[in-house]
Parts: sequence; C-alpha cells; structure tokens
Amino acid sequence: MTRAIDRARAAAAADGITIDIVSGYRTAATQQQLFDQAITKYGSAAAASEWVLPPDKSEHVTGGAVDVGPYASAKWLEKNGVQFGLCRRYANEYWHFELLAPAKGQKCPALVANGASGG
Repeated sequence: MTRAIDRARAAAAADGITIDIVSGYRTAATQQQLFDQAITKYGSAAAASEWVLPPDKSEHVTGGAVDVGPYASAKWLEKNGVQFGLCRRYANEYWHFELLAPAKGQKCPALVANGASGG
C-alpha cells in the first residue's frame, strides 16, 4: 500500500493535485473505538457498518486501505488510481481506497454500496 500510494501521490503532484492521507493503517483497538463511536452515532452495529467496519472486517487494520482528501484528490485517485492498483471500494465513501487491482491492466471492481454490503 505504501508503495502504491507514494507512486500515486507523485503522479498526482505532477498534475498539480495534492493527495493528503487522512487515515491509513489503524490498530484493531483504534478501529474498535471508531466502530463503537459509529454505533453510538448511528444507533446500531448494522447502521454503523455502513460507515465504519469492526476490526475483523476492516482493511485499515491489515494496512490495505487508505482514506484520502481533499475531494479533488479523491476524484483524481478514483480516475487514475487503477494504474497503481488503487481502487475506490464503497459508493458512499469517495475517500476510501484499497489495493483491489494488483495486476497491471486489471480494472477496478464495481463499487459496493457501503461496508455493510460486503465486497
């Protein structure tokens, strides 16, 4: 992930786009805390999972996900990230990217609605 995002950031910079890393690797404890906060906010584990997954289901805990900003950089990454193996995964999270296209020339899979809908 680090190599892919570094290469993408360099290419984006050449296009005048700055990709900020908002969040990347998270410990299981941090992910659990975020999930617990989302349960409080959304009222249930099922509703929370549309925005934050529990540690055993989050790619952030494995180091396989990155959240980026601002919006313009996320849009650049959505368009160009496949060149680096990076794909947007969830329709409801424009900022969340995972290594989903590891083979050169492979396309990104279709977006899933949210974390609760799997993928």
